[in-house]
Amino acid sequence: MERTRLTILPEPFQYTHEYASDVLMSIRKMSDVVALSEVRFEQQPGGAFLYRIFASDGRLWRQNVTVLPTDELHSFTPPDNWLLSEFVLQRPIRDGLVRLVRQFGVTSFVVVIDYI
Repeated sequence: MERTRLTILPEPFQYTHEYASDVLMSIRKMSDVVALSEVRFEQQPGGAFLYRIFASDGRLWRQNVTVLPTDELHSFTPPDNWLLSEFVLQRPIRDGLVRLVRQFGVTSFVVVIDYI
C-alpha cells in the first residue's frame, strides 16, 4: 500500500483542533480505499459550501452544503459513479468539515493528496 502525504491549503494550517485531525484521518482512510487527488470544501457567494472530492481516476463527488445552526441542507448529484464502499467514506469527512465551520468559522479547507 502506498503512503499518502496530505498538503493542507492555505499553509500554514491554522486549525489544530482535534476536529481538523479527525478530518485528515478520515481523508487518509478514504484515500486507502480509493486513490484521491484533492478534497475541497469552499464557501461560495451566498454562504453555501461546495464540497468536492476528486479521485485520481477522474471521478468527482460534488455536493452543496448549507450549514445551519443545528443542521445542514445538502444537495448533490454526483456526476460520476461511486461504489457504496467508496462514497460512504466521504460522510465523516463532510461531517468533520461542518464541525470546523461551526466551531471556527472555516470558509475554505483544501487538502491535496500525493502518493509517495
